Amino acid sequence: LFRPGPVAADMVRPFIEARHGRAPVRYPHPDLEEPLSGTYGVVVFHEQIIEMVAIMTGCGRGEADRVRRGLSHPESQGLIKVWFAR
Repeated sequence: LFRPGPVAADMVRPFIEARHGRAPVRYPHPDLEEPLSGTYGVVVFHEQIIEMVAIMTGCGRGEADRVRRGLSHPESQGLIKVWFAR
């Protein structure tokens, strides 16, 4: 949780607030409750990204992992946009 990405995306505060019951757990989409329920609606693990992509697109976990890896590479952003558009 305390890595540059989650800190920059302000994921720490929602996690702590929800964990201590000071804020409700919020999910970006009802279908994502299952993969995010253990982390109070906050993406903490790479596996959660894979599961979220697979759930929302219907692709397999292998393809979802390739998308996850591409998310961190600026040169892959265009390919990912095309992939999601189909």
